[in-house]
Amino acid sequence: MPFYIRNKKNFNLVFNEYYSSLCFFAGKLVDNFMAAEDIVEDVFINLWERGYVFDNPNKAKAWLYIATKNACFNYIKKLQHKEREQRKILPEYSENEMIENITKAEAVRQIYVLIEELPLQCRKVVRLTIKGYSNQEIAELLNLSQSTVKNQKVRAIKLMRVKLIDQQLLAFTIFFAIFGD
Repeated sequence: MPFYIRNKKNFNLVFNEYYSSLCFFAGKLVDNFMAAEDIVEDVFINLWERGYVFDNPNKAKAWLYIATKNACFNYIKKLQHKEREQRKILPEYSENEMIENITKAEAVRQIYVLIEELPLQCRKVVRLTIKGYSNQEIAELLNLSQSTVKNQKVRAIKLMRVKLIDQQLLAFTIFFAIFGD
């Protein structure tokens, strides 16, 4: 007698009987229980959507294990491909390089915090400098003289230097590399 998967009773019977064991099986293959559950759910969705007809429930069991194994291998292949792509995109850094990059990023973040504490005119000049505007362009944009722009930069450096020294940040060096004329 044919075993119709699209029959809700038959589907529920197979699902309730094999879902847990298939999750365990998939979990052993992919070494990730959450991914294993997703894989098994996809296998059951595929089973339902295709509406297979089996000779008996044991044939459905065999199909489920084979489909789960294949889905796990596909998952692993995708994961390996993704990791290869990420290695191409992201260069490998030593731990020291990574710590150095984190330190620099934090220093730059601290500089931006200090910029926000500057008086308004200084802040405007510094922001435009960071964006790559020349002194002449900043002067024109803000309706200032070029000497005022230079003075505002000097003022910003002095105000920030005090705070940077107080906080003993390495950012001071980075700051001058960014804003130095």
